[in-house]
Amino acid sequence: MKILHLRSEYLDNGPGTQPLKIAKEFRLRGHNSFFAGAKGTMDETIKSEGYDFYEIEELSLNKRNPLSFIISILKIRKLIILNSVDVIHSHNAACSFVGYFASRLIGRKVNIVRSVRGIELRPTHQYRNLLYRFYPAKLIAVCEFAKEALLKIGVNERNIIVSYNGADLQRFNKDKLSYTAVRNKYQVLADEILIGHVGAFSGWKGQEILVQSLKQLEGLTDKVVKVMFVGDGKSFNEVKELAKKIKLDSKVTFVGRTFDAEQYHMAFDIYCQPSTQGELFPNSIVEALALSKPWVGTNISGLPELTNNGKAGTVVPASDVNALSQALLPLINDEVLRSTTGNNGYEFVLEKLTIAKVCDRIYEGYRS
Repeated sequence: MKILHLRSEYLDNGPGTQPLKIAKEFRLRGHNSFFAGAKGTMDETIKSEGYDFYEIEELSLNKRNPLSFIISILKIRKLIILNSVDVIHSHNAACSFVGYFASRLIGRKVNIVRSVRGIELRPTHQYRNLLYRFYPAKLIAVCEFAKEALLKIGVNERNIIVSYNGADLQRFNKDKLSYTAVRNKYQVLADEILIGHVGAFSGWKGQEILVQSLKQLEGLTDKVVKVMFVGDGKSFNEVKELAKKIKLDSKVTFVGRTFDAEQYHMAFDIYCQPSTQGELFPNSIVEALALSKPWVGTNISGLPELTNNGKAGTVVPASDVNALSQALLPLINDEVLRSTTGNNGYEFVLEKLTIAKVCDRIYEGYRS
């Protein structure tokens, strides 16, 4: 089978990195994959893994207009013919339609699937979701929450497959990573509790909520608790200033952007995802679970599914500093609880969230 992955840009975030994980798993199964998209931060990584990457600038989010849409259709048509593509796996809305119209111009059947990693949740913008009713593709929902949302807007259930996001256990392998390497680098002592977060400072990931919770925790536990943020973005300086303002700059580390997130995940004692909106089924939580890390996050979208009914993690209301502090506290004070919850999370990954299990479900879409 020859698979063309199609996305506007491949960035170093969950939606941008998951296609490469999928392609690598399908290569192990004897299938060939190709990539097309506008220039993004993952392009060289994709090429370094041995995949052909076709840059199509007309697919860029910043260049969408009727003419660029037509040009991108013609370019994708050429790629389909050149590579004898059997399946187009689209990773965003516009590319699904580009792939569909391109495939219609070659005179043979090309299966189209589209990963649904985000839907419009704002009540005032629900009209955007109407497109899903007319999608010329099998929809690969990343969680049950996404599936239920698609059903509510009128998508036929037979056109939806729930795949989840998967962890690459070759990369996120707790037996091959060091717990102490990053901690030593940033002078985190053995008896200190390190709470970590990996993700962009997008303004809705809730890093400021975690900083405020850390301040509250100072009066609730005798343990020395520190926080480490991995990532950057528009609210980076704002959160950094907040930590300084409330005199926590010595306890909060800002690592910045990195491509070796697994090294940092391994150093954490607890993972925290305090997002206020915009999430469906974050890769960062799946990756924390793969390294046996207990986690606390917010009760939005598909995050409750990642608690495995409370065995692997805990969710609290979004933007609630007190609730987040209270949920973190038992894990901070109880090493056995951290270990038990983390091991439950790892077993949950093995059961449902490895990249191999995810690709088994995606293959159903490729074949249908």
